[in-house]
Amino acid sequence: MSARILTAITLILFSGSLWAADGEKPCSADLNSSLASDQISGARCAAEKGASDYASELLNLVTSRNQDEVRLEAAYALATIDDAEKKDAVASALLEVAQNSSESPVIRYASALTLHVMIEKGDDRGQEVTDLLSDLSSDRDELLKDLGDKLASARN
Repeated sequence: MSARILTAITLILFSGSLWAADGEKPCSADLNSSLASDQISGARCAAEKGASDYASELLNLVTSRNQDEVRLEAAYALATIDDAEKKDAVASALLEVAQNSSESPVIRYASALTLHVMIEKGDDRGQEVTDLLSDLSSDRDELLKDLGDKLASARN
């Protein structure tokens, strides 16, 4: 895991540690579960409740070696972050995931599309995200092949 991703997770964890002891987060148990189905439920819960409170857990799922379905749900949930400080940290980490050629094309696209949703017009990173999406479109055939393989295996 790169230094930027670790820094983002640490920053988010530190800010989350300031919560009161009775401020239990209802989605945390599922997000921290070892079961993919629970993690997906947790990501959906976080998206409904507001992902700002779960940014570190969601970012951990996106950058982990979990199943792509878990990572996709976590990436989509991150798009609902509204806390500016956490949004910056998450955007930096997602940008790194999207640019990482060793990641699966599906995760790279999901990270880039989440960035596209997170980054507002006029933001300094807007052009960087636009360029990233253009670069990723050269991987289009690989992405379609990957999706086709996943759909074929799901039918079997």
